[in-house]
Amino acid sequence: MSLTKKLFLAEGTQVPCVNLPVEVDLGDVHPWAASLAAAIELVAEGKSPAFIYFAESASELKLLRDDLKLAYKNKIGFWIAYSTNPNLDPELSRKKVLKRMKKAGMKTRAEEVIDRNWSGLYFSKNKVK
Repeated sequence: MSLTKKLFLAEGTQVPCVNLPVEVDLGDVHPWAASLAAAIELVAEGKSPAFIYFAESASELKLLRDDLKLAYKNKIGFWIAYSTNPNLDPELSRKKVLKRMKKAGMKTRAEEVIDRNWSGLYFSKNKVK
């Protein structure tokens, strides 16, 4: 199955990506480097079904929690990608991402492997199709 389908994206859609790492392999996903504010706006306008936020640290995720919570409340779907390679960021893990987001009242809808170094958790108030 293609990464586009795994991430609930339409083929050929450009996807806003925040903190897009150079080394990530997104396969058939067409990334569009964007700020968090621009990514939220693009999804709100219907130009993309979701955005991908590549979290660089647990502290960064904590700082952005309110912005992500507002996006979630406005039914904007997003993926929080975190490194599965302990050499990239040993302080950020699936468990920590889930804990921080749950504490902010957000519910995960799906989990996927993005590439050999990144996995992602999907957050949305809408049910996954």
